[in-house]
Amino acid sequence: MTNNELEIVEEILEGKISTNPNRFESANGIVFTLNQEYDSPEIREYFNSRGVEYHELNDGSFYTETVMTGVEFVNLQYVQEYIQIA
Repeated sequence: MTNNELEIVEEILEGKISTNPNRFESANGIVFTLNQEYDSPEIREYFNSRGVEYHELNDGSFYTETVMTGVEFVNLQYVQEYIQIA
């Protein structure tokens, strides 16, 4: 993955996520899509109960920083596809 992708996400989510350059020593930055048409309170509760906070990007995808590996993350119930960018 490229730094450019992360920079774009940080720009879109300015002020909503940390820009600490050391945050990826223990976390992964993941862009993902849902296997449902719309985000909902039920979906948010599902992710929150697993310690996953996420933010919507401009294109209908979402971004999270999580200690889960990509393989663990893609196995979550509502995740359709993911790209690890950091």
